[in-house]
Amino acid sequence: MKHGHSVVFVYGTLLSGMGNSYLLDKAEHLGPAKVPGLLYASGIPFAKYGGTLEPDTIPFIEGELYKVDEVTLARLDRLESYTPGKKADPNWYDRIEIDQKDGMPVYMYHVEEPPRYAEHIPSGSYRRYRNEQLPQAVRSGS
Repeated sequence: MKHGHSVVFVYGTLLSGMGNSYLLDKAEHLGPAKVPGLLYASGIPFAKYGGTLEPDTIPFIEGELYKVDEVTLARLDRLESYTPGKKADPNWYDRIEIDQKDGMPVYMYHVEEPPRYAEHIPSGSYRRYRNEQLPQAVRSGS
């Protein structure tokens, strides 16, 4: 990493206020963002980046951008079970570079194919999905 910092696009449990957001406490929040792709979940979210598709024909994944240092990026890699330089097992995360922001790479954790049991989230918003699922879980006693 040229600058000792990178920018990471997060879209699930790392979003502000979500369960793993504490891992980004020392990171600089750069604001909301959207990337082309499909979002899935089965307890945890899975994103399939769609940057090579025509922008008019694909949905977007809602998330946030954070500027992180090397230590924080390594923590995120551990959370996502990603090992730099090693191809991820099927249905698990790879960290890919999707863009550049101010000369820094923008990384995203994505899967080539989400697990078969994962539910597609048409809204592209994990936060909205969780807010809709929580009342159902409370009603059913889960």
